[in-house]
Amino acid sequence: MTGHTRWRAPLLSALVFPGLGQLVNRRWGRALVFAVTAGALLVVLLRRVTQETLTRLPDDPVALADPTLPLRLAVEIQRDNAVFFLWVTAGLLAVWALSVFDAWRGAARGSSASGRPVPRSDKTRSREGDPMAVARYCSNCAAPLPAPPPVTCPFCDTSHWLDSKPCAGALVARDGRVLLVRRAHQPWRDHWDIPGGFCNAGEHPMDAAARELREETGLTAQMGPILGIWMDTYATGEEPEKSTLNVYYLATAEGDAETRTDPNEVAEIGWFSPEALPERLAFPGHVPAVLRAFRDSPAAARRPALAPHGTGEGVRLGR
Repeated sequence: MTGHTRWRAPLLSALVFPGLGQLVNRRWGRALVFAVTAGALLVVLLRRVTQETLTRLPDDPVALADPTLPLRLAVEIQRDNAVFFLWVTAGLLAVWALSVFDAWRGAARGSSASGRPVPRSDKTRSREGDPMAVARYCSNCAAPLPAPPPVTCPFCDTSHWLDSKPCAGALVARDGRVLLVRRAHQPWRDHWDIPGGFCNAGEHPMDAAARELREETGLTAQMGPILGIWMDTYATGEEPEKSTLNVYYLATAEGDAETRTDPNEVAEIGWFSPEALPERLAFPGHVPAVLRAFRDSPAAARRPALAPHGTGEGVRLGR
């Protein structure tokens, strides 16, 4: 935001009329309050001056023609209504000053007319790529929001909502076993999870499940039918819980899984029998239910007998 743009709103409020700066910043409610307040004070002032002038006008036409009459009337009206004029003038100055200050503050934060985002702290900037980050600033006027969504911006009355985030995962079956990954990051670090993640903008959940599976394990799979849809919450410990809509697909592995996974995403991958799942499961609000549904599905019914050692875990692959 340039200096010229930043000063345009407060100058309009200061030199033209209160509320014009708020119009530039698209703060319609505040613009109406300032304009109506200033207008009402001016109407009261004009009415009093008109009444006092009509009361003091002489009936003599010769006296009306006296060029000093306007000055004499002004002095008399000012003297007899000094307290009234003092309060009205103070009110007008207060409204003008508040309008200028509010317009300057709104422009400094970055109004929607400038098309530029408000400057943010390093902590907020570091979470730009987080699909679950809670909105902290208004998307219309860039003013700070007083609370997490659902909330209405107090400056421009824009409503902000907290919608469920679409996620997708793949239940890859091989010889009746299911592929799980041990998470390498929060939330639920070091807990076993189903390969999956958030859908990108415009991405079909099936494509998202295949992409996340490939990114986390290096495994390519043939995607099958939907196993089901589950609702859950997602929380990092720094933000309030957010709702997720989780779509899971049955899938069949094609080739071997690579061990060169991203250490920032996955610490370990492994194949597990539905009867011998790890105890530490991520997202207990829905992952255990998903695995129970997989256990009862035809894909899991085709599993072989357990190995002689009876662990049922199959093979675990490190990074």
